[in-house]
Amino acid sequence: MECLKSSALIPGEPEYKSEFNLLNMLLMKVPKDVDLLPILNIKPLQPRHSSALQELHLELFPVHYDPSFFEVACSTECGFYDSQSFWDMFDSSSNNTRDLDWYENQILSFGLFLPRSYVSFFRKFGKYDIESYLEYISNEDDFTEFDDPLAEMLIFDPEYDEFLIGFVTLLINLEVTNKLISDDDYNILYTHYHNNMENNSLLSNEININLDKFDVSYYSFIYNQLYNNKLLIEYTRKFQIKDAKTIYILSTGITLGLRRRSLGTHLILFTQILIYFINYSIIVFEGYYYILRSRDVLDTIKNYYNKLFFKDNYNLLYSFYTLVLNDNSICPRKTTDELDSIIQAKLGEPTSNLILNSNCDQDSNHNSVSCVNNIPLVIYLHTIYYNEVATEMYKKLHFYNITTIPNYYSINNKKYNANFLAYFLPKP
Repeated sequence: MECLKSSALIPGEPEYKSEFNLLNMLLMKVPKDVDLLPILNIKPLQPRHSSALQELHLELFPVHYDPSFFEVACSTECGFYDSQSFWDMFDSSSNNTRDLDWYENQILSFGLFLPRSYVSFFRKFGKYDIESYLEYISNEDDFTEFDDPLAEMLIFDPEYDEFLIGFVTLLINLEVTNKLISDDDYNILYTHYHNNMENNSLLSNEININLDKFDVSYYSFIYNQLYNNKLLIEYTRKFQIKDAKTIYILSTGITLGLRRRSLGTHLILFTQILIYFINYSIIVFEGYYYILRSRDVLDTIKNYYNKLFFKDNYNLLYSFYTLVLNDNSICPRKTTDELDSIIQAKLGEPTSNLILNSNCDQDSNHNSVSCVNNIPLVIYLHTIYYNEVATEMYKKLHFYNITTIPNYYSINNKKYNANFLAYFLPKP
């Protein structure tokens, strides 16, 4: 069962029993070539999800998080809480931080959910493809399974009959330095950014989003679950992301039954795109970046990619919109060519690169990236040194592995080094 062991767990240490839960064992049966993205939903985490989030953290990570972290990460308001106990466990500073006067910070979090009806479907019929699943849910009146042990799991949300199978939690840091974020963190980011200002090719590579994962399925996913996700957009607007100096990835993960499907990569990529969209109104379409002029085009692009994915099969589209997206504005009967023509007429000029403007010309083309006096907004994180899987994933998404911090983590009275990775998002 090595395939059910998180790469973040300490080598040689025993697995947690939660890894071998029934859902993980069932999900491992889903063939790797089955694309689950179309039926997965992104939602802000609610108070009822706190136990589920804690369960997944126990499954994936060797550190024990403070219970108040989960309560605040799953709050419906901006996530404020005194996070001293959470950060003390890392022992990341040479100074004694336990006596400092910690103040409230913002925590933004969202989850990735899988409908229980999909699990019921493949358990009942031994099929896994999405087309057959959509036909199944369109013909069944009731998917309820009585005495289903899956319904007793902490990661099950009975309100929407779905499982929390992935998550992202982010610290929105509004200060250049504070008692929560080490001064060394900002100094590392500042030094790296300014030492590479003259090397535009290097910095451009760090700025551009990795579009290698952007196939029709992923475009459909981000236009359904990000750009047109009113619940998520409304939630993120409660945070002061536009005033943030840095965004720290507190935690992210996918339940182990669905590992090796690039879902973790998709979540971090989703986070990068979300911040660009919320802060700078930048969207991605057909391999190019656009500054959004009108939100009306987003729904049209959503329909365009959904029709491409389901190959204009109206019955499948109807089931997908009404039963998966809960969207009663059924996809129009326009062809993909007609939709593409409408999209091109509404979008402005594209750019293939988020280019750094080394001259700091404030009147430069709006499609280029302007430099700033200090550093731009940056997403960063630490990974434990032996977790090469996670480190390589972030590097493929253009996070730069800036340095290694000795003895950053303190776990079970042992010290572990950390990789310091960052992704810059300059203002266009």
